[in-house]
Amino acid sequence: MSLNETDRNNWSETLMLEWSATYRYIMQTKIFNNPKLVGLIDGIMRNEADHIDISTDFLMNDFKTDVKGFRTTLFYLYQNLEFEKVANKTYGRFRRESEDEEVKAKFQELVKSEAGHVKIFRELIEAIEAGKFPVIVICPVCGWEINYGESPEEGTVLKCEKCKVDFELVEENGDWDVVRA
Repeated sequence: MSLNETDRNNWSETLMLEWSATYRYIMQTKIFNNPKLVGLIDGIMRNEADHIDISTDFLMNDFKTDVKGFRTTLFYLYQNLEFEKVANKTYGRFRRESEDEEVKAKFQELVKSEAGHVKIFRELIEAIEAGKFPVIVICPVCGWEINYGESPEEGTVLKCEKCKVDFELVEENGDWDVVRA
């Protein structure tokens, strides 16, 4: 399925809202000490998770990339980039709308912070798409990092430095993974 631009933007905004709601509810379950309230908020949070899954499914099914092994990573990095761009623009508007100099200054700090986040995500995406980002996987046996380097070939076998088990680099559903060699 291919989404039109309006539907893609709306699903992306939906995903941002649902992630925000989920985090808000996680924080509230830590603050509230009434078990009835915690249970209620926890139930609502589980429902938000369903909304996240629906949004993610629509967007992920529409996401295309020619970059081998980084499909899910790039999907989320692009989502993060769009979120940070919206935040940057929104905080800039809030700064312009305020008449209070202290409020304006604080929103300006947020604008700078979000601009930095935009730059970070753009640079990450560019590095991955250029094949200049290392493929590192966590060893499924001991948890150590196995570094296959930049632009590795599928089928490359490396030995985990700690547990000494050999792992073959494979691509599954567009993402890098390892299997015992």
